[in-house]
Amino acid sequence: METKIKRRYKQGDPEYKQYTDFFDRYLLDSTILNAGSKTIGVHTEFMDLPGIKGALAQIEGDENGRYKTHWGETFFSSISLAQQKLGELKNTYKAVCDRKEAQGHKRPNQWPPELLVQRLRWEAKLDVLRREAEFLNDKIANYQQQKQVEHNKAVLVYGPRGNGSLRNGVLAEIDGQETGYKDETLIIIDSASPFRGMAVSDYREHVSKPWLAQRRQWMNEKELKRKQEILEKGFSNIESQLGLRKIHPCSLPKWPDGVPNLLLVSNKKKARRDSESGITD
Repeated sequence: METKIKRRYKQGDPEYKQYTDFFDRYLLDSTILNAGSKTIGVHTEFMDLPGIKGALAQIEGDENGRYKTHWGETFFSSISLAQQKLGELKNTYKAVCDRKEAQGHKRPNQWPPELLVQRLRWEAKLDVLRREAEFLNDKIANYQQQKQVEHNKAVLVYGPRGNGSLRNGVLAEIDGQETGYKDETLIIIDSASPFRGMAVSDYREHVSKPWLAQRRQWMNEKELKRKQEILEKGFSNIESQLGLRKIHPCSLPKWPDGVPNLLLVSNKKKARRDSESGITD
């Protein structure tokens, strides 16, 4: 993976050598960036999603630079601590410069060696931490992308059968399509569904029910042909049952005429339609 977190000093800069030594040391010690580590690697439990998010929380923290443990304790994130250390060192350097100037000396334009080495150490630490966060964020993005691909493949894979699952008593999905409320109507909200925006009740009545009826008719016709073939030949190569089979997306029903897409219907239009039909709150 190509990183966007570059080393902050280039060869030829006076700080380059010391900073690079610290940076390389932290880079080699990173159990996150080194896949061959015995502690954390691509084949360990760390690399599942909860492990990745937990490690990222410790490094990045929330918007306040903190993270909370499973026990409810709150700590500063690693990046936040490194930034604090650098802030303290800059304040110390400023105090040194102010004191020199107050004593009648020229204000220094270079960091004292003992402060410089501490600054370079924390700068290197911060940059490696940012690389670790970048790596973990990339892992999460890849995981979510893969999950989305798998989800998209599962949407209506067996056709509009009308099978769904509940979550807290509310239909959460139907035929692999995510559902949710638009105003007070339960609709299909799945971006991978050709029926996105359709009320679930309309989907059951105008998509699922006709498709199942057509499928049953087809199965009955197929069974009759099978029986006829057995009578004529004594055998048949026609399968007796279709069973649970995947269908190609091109064979899915089209959007039924007259069924509204509720994601395209404004509240104003809905209110007018309800008023015209005598519906009141």
